[in-house]
Amino acid sequence: MEILVYSQFKDGDDLAEIFSWSWSGRFIVMERLTPLSSGDISLHKFPYYLTDRKPQNYGKDALGRIKALDYAALAIATQRNDFL
Repeated sequence: MEILVYSQFKDGDDLAEIFSWSWSGRFIVMERLTPLSSGDISLHKFPYYLTDRKPQNYGKDALGRIKALDYAALAIATQRNDFL
């Protein structure tokens, strides 16, 4: 699921980059992120489609940006306004 989501939303800075994946899609090679604490994530503004906001699903990249590591579970709607 991460591969499909990344393909659709990769233009933003909210997802850890996927570099490659196995033929079966079972294994992926993603950008390495530093783990977050609860305090780091409480101030972060999430994009509308990321619904699982546990700290272990996120990390910081080398520039300090918070990105999602686990983004298989997300909100799907026909329009962005469905979430507002």
